[in-house]
This record gives sequence, C-alpha cells and structure tokens, in this order.
Amino acid sequence: MLSISKSTRKAWNNFNLFLLGDDHEGNTLRHDDGWGQMLGMVLSEYDGIPPNRNRVIHHGDIMECITRTDKRYSPETTKGLPLEQFKAAKYNLGPIAGNIDALLQANHDHRLDEYGRFVMELCEDLDIPFGTWSCHLNWRDSKDRLLFNTYHTHGRRMITSSADDPDRQLTNMNLTLKRQLKFKFGDCAIMCKGHTHKLLIRKPQGVLALKGGEDRILQGYTTDYIDYTAPYIHPDFRWYVNTGSFLKLFGDDTTGYAERGEYDPIELGFAVAKIRERQIVDIEKVVLK
Repeated sequence: MLSISKSTRKAWNNFNLFLLGDDHEGNTLRHDDGWGQMLGMVLSEYDGIPPNRNRVIHHGDIMECITRTDKRYSPETTKGLPLEQFKAAKYNLGPIAGNIDALLQANHDHRLDEYGRFVMELCEDLDIPFGTWSCHLNWRDSKDRLLFNTYHTHGRRMITSSADDPDRQLTNMNLTLKRQLKFKFGDCAIMCKGHTHKLLIRKPQGVLALKGGEDRILQGYTTDYIDYTAPYIHPDFRWYVNTGSFLKLFGDDTTGYAERGEYDPIELGFAVAKIRERQIVDIEKVVLK
C-alpha cells in the first residue's frame, strides 16, 4: 500500500477526479479511440473545470502481459511482447502524467515483476505517484484542510449476478461492490476498485429521518448530515465505484478470451467524480462510443 505519509493530494474547492483503469495495452481489442476520448477530456476544460484540475487515479492493468503459457493467450489478440507493451503503455500515459495522482499495479502487469519493478519504474520516470496494489488518499486544500479521503484498489474478486431481472441484477452487483470494499477503510467518502471491467456507481443511500422542531415535526434524510471529514463514515453514506475498462468484447475477424469465456457485453468507460464547493456532488459514468 502507498505509504500513508505520502498519501496527501493537493485539491481545490472545485475539481474533477477521473477514476479509470484496465486499458490492457497489447491486446488488439483495446479501445484505442476510447482511450483517446478520455485523454481529450482530461486535457481540456471539462464541466467548467480547467485541465490542471482534472485529476486521475488509474486502477491498474496498463498492459496485457499474457504469454504463450497462459490459457488466455491467442496470437489473434496479442500485440507485441510484454516489454514492448510496457513501452507502449508508458507512451499512452505520458500526455496525462501530470494529472495522475496515483497509478496502481494489477494482476496483468504484475507478471513482469519477475524481471523487475516495471510499473514502479514507469511511475518514477513519469513522476507519477506509485499506488502499489491499493492506496488510501486524503485530499486537502491549500490551507491543509481535509476535504475527504478516498480508497483505491485494483481488486481481485469478481462481481456478478445470476438474477434474471435487470433491476435486481444491478442491485445485486452494487451490493457486492459495497460488501467487497466497505471494511477496507472506515474514513473514505469514495471507495473504488478495478479488475472486473464493470462500470458501476453506487451513490450514498439515505432514508427518511424525522426530528422534532419547536412547533412541528421536521423531515429530512440521513444523507443530509454526512460529514466526509469525520473519522468514520457509515458505509451507506459512501460512494462506491467499479471503474470500468477499455477492453472490447468483440472484434472484426478476432476472438478474445472474454468472447471465448461467453461473457456478456458490458459498458466500456470510466467514472468522473465532480467536486464542487468542496463537496462531492456527483459521480458520473462516461460510456465510451
């Protein structure tokens, strides 16, 4: 885990936090145009926020690193040797290196560790904070006042649901996402993982809460009283994000391991947290075209 002593990140009253990962450089099914779409958003004014305040957390799997000994290997979908993929991944991240506040390691690029700490070296070369497999970040303003904390991990466990009803399926997957993350830290406003390639956002859930007024009963919701600077935040009041991917299911005259595994289509993309006037006002999906 990224050292807590190094986990403070500069923040402003208004900024965007791009939550993304799993772009799998070296797989021919990588959505290169989608990656370009993301770069364009980060490097431009987005929703009224200038480019330097578009911050990025990359949740890992920057490259494919599948070799011939892996059952998922296919010459159809493998582009270049792992070291060549590493060089291409470094090139891909270069334009937004100054926007990235943490780059995580993950199961695919971890395969290169027997030859050296390549992801760590990439981070050193591009001056990107190396987030290891997971990291806890606290976001503070120019006066060192805490805005909120976030937790990020590449993850390991999958998120699925066998329910027939699409509403129940989505609810089940969001509950699984929450269950997998909620005990990792107790003080985080946003908790994220990659790995599954799913793009899920679970908003804080509040319930009606009545209280007595001077001359009448007043109503509100439990989410009206969230303090994201508190040492403990109730799990129901946090944001949970599964950060999506850039890896397509189908390709022209090409069959990848996801297609062979009979996986269902999923939304490709990433999430953007919008912080306005020091508050997390929304986290939106960006679905790639």
